[in-house]
Amino acid sequence: MRADSVLQWLGTISGAPPEQLSCLVDSLLWELAADGFEIVDRERLMRVFAPTVGASVSNLKDQIDQYQVLTSQEYGVASKFAFGDPLDAPSAERALLIQRATEAVEQRDQARIDQLAALDRAKITEKELGELARLRAKQAERRKRATRNKRKIASRPGKKRKRR
Repeated sequence: MRADSVLQWLGTISGAPPEQLSCLVDSLLWELAADGFEIVDRERLMRVFAPTVGASVSNLKDQIDQYQVLTSQEYGVASKFAFGDPLDAPSAERALLIQRATEAVEQRDQARIDQLAALDRAKITEKELGELARLRAKQAERRKRATRNKRKIASRPGKKRKRR
């Protein structure tokens, strides 16, 4: 990147929404960092954000210890190498927490779906209830008829049969 080209280019810029300016600044910072220039001193960043970075690093270490195998499977690199830069710890910790929360929500939603499906399978439809009532009435009628026939046979004149 040449300085005179940048000045000429900056002279042609008109007003732009913050999203476009953010993209522009990010691109410029990335290109400067790729060329080895640092705009903000790394030591100063560590000093200013020390409480946040320290807390995030300890939480991230706990997460890495707890999910060591999962992290290596998820990111393809051992967890001790995946999060090496302390300044990246707050964003890495936040990303891990968001991922865990998303997984928990998905598991809860799947459990609800499974529970509703089980309830649907357990419900007896109106048609099935009607069929059940009809079959029970038919069974009761058969019992009454069988009892009537036994009494009828037992009350006949003539040779008495032994009751069983």
